Amino acid sequence: MINLDVKIRHRNWEEAINMLFALLISASPGEVVCITGPARTGKTRMIEELQRLLNGPDALEGSMATAYVLVDNDGHNGRFTTKSFIWDALVAIRHPDFYGLLDTENIARKFDRTSEAAMKKAFIIGAKRRKVKYLFFDEVQHVNYVARGADAPHMVLDSWKNMAKQAGVVLVLAGAYPMLDTLRNSPHLIGRQYKVHLPRYYDTDEELNEFASIVSQYMTHLPSEVVDENLVNHTRYLHAYSYGCIGVLRRWLLHAAVHAKLHRLPINRDILELTRATDDDLVSIGNEIAAGEEILFRDTDFSAASRLNKKESSPDIPGKAVKKSNIRPFKAAPRRYKSDDRNSD
Repeated sequence: MINLDVKIRHRNWEEAINMLFALLISASPGEVVCITGPARTGKTRMIEELQRLLNGPDALEGSMATAYVLVDNDGHNGRFTTKSFIWDALVAIRHPDFYGLLDTENIARKFDRTSEAAMKKAFIIGAKRRKVKYLFFDEVQHVNYVARGADAPHMVLDSWKNMAKQAGVVLVLAGAYPMLDTLRNSPHLIGRQYKVHLPRYYDTDEELNEFASIVSQYMTHLPSEVVDENLVNHTRYLHAYSYGCIGVLRRWLLHAAVHAKLHRLPINRDILELTRATDDDLVSIGNEIAAGEEILFRDTDFSAASRLNKKESSPDIPGKAVKKSNIRPFKAAPRRYKSDDRNSD
């Protein structure tokens, strides 16, 4: 069995989690902290680590310092529904009237007969009784799947802000870059939130060196028979086709390792080429990253932005007119690097 579901410590992670922890323990009830970054950079793992740090060993019986709710678009036709979400929030705080219901028929009856307003009031009271201090909402970008109209995405975020204030909790919103436009349109959140960016790694010498150390850490968790070749020698290639995102790299290396093991071969450039993300996926992910970074670096002076030059902070994403055979993330024509020299041009 190949397991790369391991904790990888790296600079961007350390900077972000230290900033987040300091903000959270200093924040007042009702304030909002936002965690954003490209998809697949480890935001959910960071929430898990923060919960562990914030819960502490001395929690009173029946209390919970933190609560976690996944923002899921589980409504009709993949819609996000506010009523379903607040039900999930009640389950997250283990509200006695909603938590532990096992019978599907009873759950459906309870759900249909309880108004959303009543659920919100129950959550506010329940959170106070549980002594919840920090409320984490993850994958907030899914709120964009709400039906348009009265429940527009920014109005949902405004209602969360009000609910958190009434419950006396610090609200932590985590999501990929599409969350940013919703935040910008939320009157109650404009200028009333702290943002922390968990960025990808960029194409600079300093960033590539850090990325190489991440590749090296993953190597130690791969079966010895598939790492006869030093993967650090392929750092530039791995970086280019993962956008410098740790989650993309992890999935890629897992796929490559499974393929190599099945064919009794070490991971080499050919296997990496065969198992990397498809061109369509790369273009889609790249467009999302470019749009999100444009908002971030235009509106806020993030620490990560200071390490970038103008070209890197506004990447040129290839469009559909580019031949797929030539697609490389942010570039129309890929450059080939020798496998034994990641610093070569």
